[in-house]
Amino acid sequence: MDTLKKAPRPIITEPSLVVCREKHGEFYFLVKEDEDVFRIALSILRGRLKTGWYPAPGPKPADLDFTEEDVQKLPKTFQPDAWRKFSVHKNELNWWLQETKNHGDIKQALAENDGRLAWQILKDRSDGEYENVGIERLLTKYGS
Repeated sequence: MDTLKKAPRPIITEPSLVVCREKHGEFYFLVKEDEDVFRIALSILRGRLKTGWYPAPGPKPADLDFTEEDVQKLPKTFQPDAWRKFSVHKNELNWWLQETKNHGDIKQALAENDGRLAWQILKDRSDGEYENVGIERLLTKYGS
């Protein structure tokens, strides 16, 4: 059975504000439709990239000269230090891989002018201390 691909739900159903909270202040953008959100998301990403918010990750961490199996073969007294080194390397590698993917996604969104991807990137990064974005309803009177 073929699955039907659903169209994405609209983000904006009434006039709203995109709220961008950064280190040095908050910025508000009036949005009336999804395309406004995507245009603003591209603008925010472009501006942040230009000002150095998203630097390219450095070189890939060098491979270790030992494996998990090598650690298991070591005398028990040497294993804790080797496991620590192994764990640190694994964390550094995972961080590098994630940052490389994130940077690639940002570059792709901007190169392809893909506002939907730009908005998703901003939302995914929104739990960062200075990178919060969200959408707030715009009221024209109390209780509406």
